Amino acid sequence: MAAMVCSTQPTVGEPLHQLREEGLIDIRGRRITIRQPLGLLSALGSPAERP
Repeated sequence: MAAMVCSTQPTVGEPLHQLREEGLIDIRGRRITIRQPLGLLSALGSPAERP
């Protein structure tokens, strides 16, 4: 996935791991399932808060 967005594995992997630990997403193989859509939106913050 990191190569798809021209990034590095730690840059992509660490946030995904955190979201999985919080129960917001599930990762199985190459599939990512959003378990709590509203929680994920809340974790991402509003567009005004993003860099």
